[in-house]
Amino acid sequence: MKFGVGVEGPSDLYFWRKVLNKHFAPHQFNVRYMNGREPLIRRTPELLEQFRNAHYDGLFILADKDKERCLTELRALFNQAEQDAFRLPRAERYLNLCAPIRNVEAWYQADEAGIRLAIPGTTYVVPAETDGKGKGTIKQLLTALYGNRVAYNEIDFANAMAPLFDPAAARLHSTSFNYFWTRLEEVTA
Repeated sequence: MKFGVGVEGPSDLYFWRKVLNKHFAPHQFNVRYMNGREPLIRRTPELLEQFRNAHYDGLFILADKDKERCLTELRALFNQAEQDAFRLPRAERYLNLCAPIRNVEAWYQADEAGIRLAIPGTTYVVPAETDGKGKGTIKQLLTALYGNRVAYNEIDFANAMAPLFDPAAARLHSTSFNYFWTRLEEVTA
């Protein structure tokens, strides 16, 4: 089976391309970054048409739920046709909307061992729930260890974190990640 995945930025591309194709092999994931959340939302109809015409089995849109209070508010930013497609019963759904509560770094932070391996020497302890955490936590960890000598580079960190990331561990500390991963398991079963 083949799936399309629309993401906001290049760090998302590097991370998800590695993680999804590793953990769901032999299924294939074609990850496309759209240069920001607004272009991702605006160009979802185009992605939908491209992946359907290429006979993919589904499309996932990973859009950060920045200032929106709930998934309903995020969904409302899409065209009505996409909103309707997101609401279809799960068994019939081709277009899927999944959203980190703040940004994908919240999902990284749900994997304590992965963070400790990606930032050697950190004493990071995963909170009970990482939804709503952001890039600031990773920046703080790096600053605590290295001061201003090491800057947080999203792409470099995504590349470092991807092979270390343990979805089973992350599911325990992020409700939104658990939803995303459960949905992936459903469609690839």
